[in-house]
Amino acid sequence: MNVLERTPWLSAILGALLIVPGIALFVLLNLNIEPPMGPLEPYLGRNPDGGPHVLGSLIAFNAIVVLPVIALILNFGVLMRALRKGVAFTSHPLNLLVTLTAASIVLAFVGAILIDQYPCWIGVPNCD
Repeated sequence: MNVLERTPWLSAILGALLIVPGIALFVLLNLNIEPPMGPLEPYLGRNPDGGPHVLGSLIAFNAIVVLPVIALILNFGVLMRALRKGVAFTSHPLNLLVTLTAASIVLAFVGAILIDQYPCWIGVPNCD
C-alpha cells in the first residue's frame, strides 16, 4: 500500500502545488504582465537570429500543461481508488477540487489551441 492511498490529503496538497505555477503564469499572461526572470532573462528573450529561445517555451509549456496533467492524474487516481472501494467522491473534497481545477486548466489550454488553429485547418488563406 503506497503513501498516497493512506493519505489522500497528501496527493491533494502535492497536486495543488503542481497547479500553482500554471495558474500564476496564466494570470500574468492574461494581465499582460511580464514576470521578472532574473538570471534566466538572457535565455528567455529573443535569439540574435530573431527566433525565440527554447528554454522560455519549455518553462511555459511545463507550467501550463505538464504539471497540471501530473496533478490531474495523481488526484484522479485517488478518486478512482476511493470509488472502487465504494466511497463517494465527496469523501475527498480537496482531491476533487484539485482534479477539477487541473482539468479546467488543461481544457482551457487545448481549447485555446483549437480556437487559434481552426481557421488554418479549414483552409482560410493567410491564417498565420
